Amino acid sequence: ILPPDDSADWDFDPTKPSRNIPETIEGVTPKGELPAGTSTPERRTDVASRERIGALPSKERAAAIKRVEHMTPEERAKALLTSETVDLPNKRAFVEAEQSSKSPAVAMSDADGLKAFNDKFGYDAGNQLLKAKAEALKEAGLDAYHDKGDEFLGRGESEQDLKQKYENAREILRNREIEVTQTDGTVRIFKGADFSYGTGKDLATAEKQLKANKADREASGQRARGELRGIVEVRPKAGQEDSRAASP
Repeated sequence: ILPPDDSADWDFDPTKPSRNIPETIEGVTPKGELPAGTSTPERRTDVASRERIGALPSKERAAAIKRVEHMTPEERAKALLTSETVDLPNKRAFVEAEQSSKSPAVAMSDADGLKAFNDKFGYDAGNQLLKAKAEALKEAGLDAYHDKGDEFLGRGESEQDLKQKYENAREILRNREIEVTQTDGTVRIFKGADFSYGTGKDLATAEKQLKANKADREASGQRARGELRGIVEVRPKAGQEDSRAASP
């Protein structure tokens, strides 16, 4: 994400052409890569990134612009390819990696019960769950990317390799304690988060396998749509119960 040349450019209307944004940016390749022999990107950002900030609500847009104004060119370049929620590359980075060198196998995964977790404990709590999942994917040795919300992507040398690593990541996440500080200052610690996944030679196949995996896990009682199946609260602070289910 890079700052605008003119603050008026951030009044984004998706039904109208963006103003003062060139069709191409001198010195930047079509995929957003740095041209040979350069170490920093052109100051003007690409259309997609400018429109993404421009589409934010006014307060969030102002905060985003303020953040990038204090970034170095290298930090801005990294921000274009990094998730804003977790410490992983984003969907754009996944696409560029696939364009550069298509992997033999890819994967898609969804965290269980994120909406229910958000509804019950707030979006900050949900973000902590996503961060825990991201760390589990990395610890399992996966080449992982955050798409959006509870959706993550992965690249691997084979479907078998991906499946083994995703099962390892599930085990890591199920045993990972997730600490959540609520708005009233109460600290709650949860355990038992899990996710579904699918693999394939392309994302369309991986998505079909993901849906099949969700159905199988629902049938076996491992997950339930709209519920926090498997997640429990552990080691509560003084004055709280010793252990209680997080689901209603």
